Amino acid sequence: MAKLPDKLKAAQTVEIKQRTPGVEGLKTAPSMFLADQNRLYDVEKKLEKALQKKIPIKDLHEVAGRRRRLSQEAYVELKTNLENNPLISPITVISRKGGGYEVVAGHNRLAAYKDLGRSEIEAIVLDFPREEVEDLAFYSNLINSQLTDFEKFLGFRSIQERTGIEQQELAKRSGVSKGQISRVMSFGSLPEQVIEMIKAAPGCLGATSAQKLKAAGNNLSIERLIEALEERIENKITEAQVISWAVNPIKVSKSNLKPTEVPIIAKGNIVGKILRADRVVTISLNDQERVEDLLGFLEKWVDKLR
Repeated sequence: MAKLPDKLKAAQTVEIKQRTPGVEGLKTAPSMFLADQNRLYDVEKKLEKALQKKIPIKDLHEVAGRRRRLSQEAYVELKTNLENNPLISPITVISRKGGGYEVVAGHNRLAAYKDLGRSEIEAIVLDFPREEVEDLAFYSNLINSQLTDFEKFLGFRSIQERTGIEQQELAKRSGVSKGQISRVMSFGSLPEQVIEMIKAAPGCLGATSAQKLKAAGNNLSIERLIEALEERIENKITEAQVISWAVNPIKVSKSNLKPTEVPIIAKGNIVGKILRADRVVTISLNDQERVEDLLGFLEKWVDKLR
C-alpha cells in the first residue's frame, strides 16, 4: 500500500496533543491561533466519545450548502489519495429521524468514495444537539480550511439566525477579530437576489468588496451590480471592475468592462496580442526579444511622465 503523503495526511486530519490554558480572550495573533487550537481540541475530545462505524453510503443524506468547496485539482488529489490509501479521518454524521444519517462534515471524502464506487465509508456518529453539531462543523471548517469570505458569512449568519447573538459574541466564540466579522457580515447588506448569485461562485467577491458595496449606500445600483456579477462569475472582469460598474454614479459603458482583444501584426504575421478591459491593458508577445524591446520602450515612456 502506498505511503500517505504528508500534505494529504495533514489535509485529512489535525492532531492536537493538549490544550493551552490562559489564551482565551487575548487578542495577539499567536494567542488567537492557540485559542482556535483549543476549540478544535475540545471538538476532537467530544468526537472521541462518539460512535465510529462503517455506514452504507446509500444511507447517507447531504444538506445543501454544507459542503466545503474544493478546487478541481484539490478534489482530484484527494480522490487519488483515497483510491490508494485508507481513510485517515472518518466523516461525521448525525442520525436522522426519518432513518439513515445526515452528513455533518466530510462531504468531499464522501463524494470521492462515491466516484470510486465504494459502497460504505467509515463514519463517526455524533450524539449532540443539532444546533451544537452545526456550530462545530462550521468552526472546524473555519479553523482547518480556506473558506472564502462569503462562505464564512453564510456560516456566521446561520449561527446568528439560530442563536440571536451579536457580532461581538460571534467574534468571541470564533476567535475571529470584530473587524473581520464586521467586514464578512457586510455581505448581509446585499439584496437576497445578489447573495443567491454569489452562492454559485463564492470566491467571486471578497469581504472588502462587500464592505465597499455596503458603504456606497444610495450610489449603489443593484441593477448594474447584478450585470457586473454575471460578468465576474464568468471570470470576465475583476472585483475592482464590479465595484466601479455598480457604484460609479456616472454610468460606464458595459462594453468597457468586457476584455477586447487586438492582434499585434508585424510583416503580415501575428506576433502577439493586446487585451484591454476598462483601464487594464495586457500585452502578450510570442518571443522574448520583442518583450525586451517593449520593456525598453515603456521605461523611456515612464521617464517622460516624471
